[in-house]
Amino acid sequence: MEKRSKKKLWIFAIVAVVLVASGILLAVILSGGGSISSGVFIMSSENQNNGSWTFSAGRANGYKSISRNLSQEELGNFVVDSSIGDGEMALILSQGEINQTIDLSEGAMKLSAEDMDVNVFIPGQIRIRLEFKNAENLSVKIGWR
Repeated sequence: MEKRSKKKLWIFAIVAVVLVASGILLAVILSGGGSISSGVFIMSSENQNNGSWTFSAGRANGYKSISRNLSQEELGNFVVDSSIGDGEMALILSQGEINQTIDLSEGAMKLSAEDMDVNVFIPGQIRIRLEFKNAENLSVKIGWR
């Protein structure tokens, strides 16, 4: 009987840890504080604050994505500063059924809100997604303040 009780206790403890970890992950994602990614990223770093998102990597295949609630002023201040050594990199901005893809594969680029035609978006939740295909030596800073 004692072995059965210990086994149940261990199962309960494992389930509790999984639930707590899932809750923390969900809270980070829903608060907009974390990014969602899929793929392979070698020697990468990522940083987010209230006004920008930066990402760099030696090599990247896949995507990174964040969602932000942007005001009209922040949309007007939207800028991208990127560089890539080789491969393909794209920025996809999405809101509802509106999707806008900006190719960032041309080496070093600096783009303003006007260059990217962000006036098609209304203030609110915007999904910002970076996609990589065989990308090497890349760096991206996206700002909105």
